[in-house]
Amino acid sequence: MSLTTPDSADQLAWSVHPGTNDTSAHTFRHREETNPGQMYRTASFMHDTSALHVLHALAPMMQQLPATLETYRLQDNQNSLSAAHTLIALLGRPTPTTVAAPADLLPLLNALPAQERAAATDILARHLLHASAHLPVGVVTDVLDQLTSPQFTRSHGLSAETWLVLAQCTQALIGHPDATQAQLNAITGRFGPHAPPLDGAGPLDRLLCLLTEADTTAIWSGVERPPATTALTDALGLLHQIPPANRPPHAVIGVLRLARDLDADDWLAEHAEPLLRTLTPEGLLRLRPTDINWLSPVVRDERLLTNLDHIRRRWHQK
Repeated sequence: MSLTTPDSADQLAWSVHPGTNDTSAHTFRHREETNPGQMYRTASFMHDTSALHVLHALAPMMQQLPATLETYRLQDNQNSLSAAHTLIALLGRPTPTTVAAPADLLPLLNALPAQERAAATDILARHLLHASAHLPVGVVTDVLDQLTSPQFTRSHGLSAETWLVLAQCTQALIGHPDATQAQLNAITGRFGPHAPPLDGAGPLDRLLCLLTEADTTAIWSGVERPPATTALTDALGLLHQIPPANRPPHAVIGVLRLARDLDADDWLAEHAEPLLRTLTPEGLLRLRPTDINWLSPVVRDERLLTNLDHIRRRWHQK
């Protein structure tokens, strides 16, 4: 085996013959299981350094996502792509000649065991978030539509962390001129406090999802949620469930901004200063000067006021 065969790189899709005689099946599990230990022993015995390089590179996938190496999508009677091949292809920036695209992974997810399916979906979601600017909007929207659909979320065990990434992907599409609005409206309507992936989620994950939804009017108004006062009570309750040492500063500030957006002046008068006291001077630097305008009137602590004024001056210093 050689690692320098660019002429044959595009032909690797045919290297594994379909493990089934049923050519009507679009996905299948290959009959012969992958045995990393045996592969390593054989490569070591044969002094096949190239094979050892590949095994070393693939070791994390073989340990954490072993079924992806044996799960294939049939392209035609001779060619197939594995889930592992498709996942690794996501590492590169999307181009018109990309071997595997995000949509190619969707039919393979159903064929994976539950734990690996959730992990592979998380990888796909994170790729989608960072690569969406280089993909056609229709492709991104179609993948999001499937990953957030009730059929998928109820049966695939999506984690709250993955759900948060999908919310961020959806947020990035809001206002895009090429997005299909009806489809995007359907996607945004699936978020909110009652989304299946949030069942049993921890307080931080639930809070970050709520704050992500609050970042855009489209998502905030598009989901079913309780009245403003209840939403703030829920947000504060989730924040208090997180030990102060583990509270991300952006979550604390996000709750304060949510209260401001909801015109909850009385709530801010009661809770803003105690929440700001939990932040370090470095954490307070996540505030913007426009935040200072509405926070200063409800703060009495001299140290906090000094820090807030310091933030304002840093933005306007010459």
